[in-house]
Amino acid sequence: MTSPDKTGISIRTASLLLGLALAVCFLLYRPGLSGTFQLDDYPNLSTLEAIKDNPTLDQFAQFLLKGISSPLGRPASLLSFALQAGDWPGNPGGFIAGNILLHLINGALLFWWLVRLARLRGDPEPERLYVPLAATVLWLIAPIQASAVLYVVQRMTELAASFVFLGMGLYLIGREALVRNSTRAGLAWMSAGMFVGAGLGTLAKENAAQMPLMVLALEFTLLARLPRPRAWRLWAAPFLAAPALALLAYVAWTGISATGYWGRDFTPAERLLTEPRALFMYLHKMLAPWPSAIRLLYDDFPVSRGLLSPWTTTSALLGLAAIAAAAWKLRTAAPVFAFAVCWFLACHVLESSALPLELVFEHRNYQASVSVWFALASGLALLLRHASSRVAHRAFAALAAAYLTLHAAVTWQVATLWGRPLELAGWTAAQLPDSARAQQGLITALIRQRLPFDAAIAAETAATRWPDNPSFPLLTMTLSCQLREIPFPAPAGLVHAMRTTPGNANAVADFADALISLVEQEHCPVGLPAPLSELTAAALSNPALQTQRQNLLLLHSRALEVEGRTAEARTAFAQAIDVKPQMILLIQGILDAVTDDDLALARRYLERARTDPRIRWQDRWSHRNDLPLLEELVRSREGSASSQ
Repeated sequence: MTSPDKTGISIRTASLLLGLALAVCFLLYRPGLSGTFQLDDYPNLSTLEAIKDNPTLDQFAQFLLKGISSPLGRPASLLSFALQAGDWPGNPGGFIAGNILLHLINGALLFWWLVRLARLRGDPEPERLYVPLAATVLWLIAPIQASAVLYVVQRMTELAASFVFLGMGLYLIGREALVRNSTRAGLAWMSAGMFVGAGLGTLAKENAAQMPLMVLALEFTLLARLPRPRAWRLWAAPFLAAPALALLAYVAWTGISATGYWGRDFTPAERLLTEPRALFMYLHKMLAPWPSAIRLLYDDFPVSRGLLSPWTTTSALLGLAAIAAAAWKLRTAAPVFAFAVCWFLACHVLESSALPLELVFEHRNYQASVSVWFALASGLALLLRHASSRVAHRAFAALAAAYLTLHAAVTWQVATLWGRPLELAGWTAAQLPDSARAQQGLITALIRQRLPFDAAIAAETAATRWPDNPSFPLLTMTLSCQLREIPFPAPAGLVHAMRTTPGNANAVADFADALISLVEQEHCPVGLPAPLSELTAAALSNPALQTQRQNLLLLHSRALEVEGRTAEARTAFAQAIDVKPQMILLIQGILDAVTDDDLALARRYLERARTDPRIRWQDRWSHRNDLPLLEELVRSREGSASSQ
């Protein structure tokens, strides 16, 4: 056991205090266990049903290789969800419990590598454990972490942090070995750290790819006085500098080319103007938390259309530039401040720059906030070190305890609200009257709570507020087709909205899917006032909805099938395949073609499934056993046809 330091604390005592903090953190988040699934949970996790029904190795492989969140698919995160397939969809609390557990594990990993960092820096003995412990406790209970912990699909954010924190610890072991002149061991440990953090972490979520920038931020601030032997410099070129430059080049190219901005209501330049305001807002929410300020949705966050629109755009840009310049200039004189700034900015390079993502989400600060809490803990330690009296010590300690209590109280209140889904939806809608997504969430929550008339009233109110948004009349129509007492929205008005809405592609596809599913399952006894295909055809004609073109074509195909227009349905289905060939669609196309006795089409789909270069290799591999069976099915049908 490590011997006690000058204040009597030992690593064992610090570990016990950390254990107490972890227990308190669990209790703070415990009310959130009664929460529910949100937003992206459904599209990302709905295929868990297949694993639940048929938990074979192939089903696991197909789920892991078909992630839709990014081109990489995030298989590491999907594996963690697949292990809980039995909880889908009836037990969201099981997934939330997994998120809370992962948050606690991350707290332990954070403490571990911060202690290694303090030892490597040669920090004074009393602070070598106090500062990492205080920073970790603040990070654990900070209210801004709530959406990463309680929003199920953001386990991806948590798991990426797990790999990064583990990777940082391994890297620091390697740096310590280099200081001892153990070059081979040092390079091996550092390489392992980058493989785990940036490599495996990216398979959980792509923001782990920022780890080279995070390590550089650490090296040129807190570790600036540490010797960097030639071996480190040679190693850093391929492991740190090259990946960091590649990442920055990718972000810059995305902004220049505007790739992926189709359907967004802002340009790359407007996003870059907006994000400095978002960064300052994040810092405010971290340092001065309040329950009403912590929320999931920010689609009402105003876009910066110019330097003075809104006026805070220029001040945020100048402020960010001044802070960044000060951090660089003071990187050796004030390394803690420089680290706080550089690490925070490094962690926001992907999600708060030119990539075509939504403007604001609090969970983007899960890793970024580490440096803020470290700087705050270090500042408190500095005050205590220079306090001139016992009274001052007690005053600082009381202030720290009060600040910690504030964070804990806010986190508990936020978790309690998240644990009451209907109350959360109503509170969010009331807090964000200008957020269409918040109103959609309230209506959906009312439907799930079997309050259809309340849902219909809310949908009608929202439709008046947003007359060009077809989501609200679509929601009303799902209720009207089941209950005669709820009048249908005007079909002509809905068709017009589908044809002219300036955005809302994801929501339009989701709610149209819900309506078509009701009809397919014969849960629409009242019937519809207009053919479904009129709605889907209108959506397909809208340029603003083309980000969802494949889904809209599939919906159009299903609508035509329901109406008995099979030939047109097959044509729409084929067009959906052309947009983005996928094995699951081609397999369905083969089965449909066999059913229709169109064996030539089945053959074309089979050949395409084997050879189309746009199909991801993992998609083809996950269905490797299906193609021989389908080949045999087509061959047997061809044999039957030739013998007749």
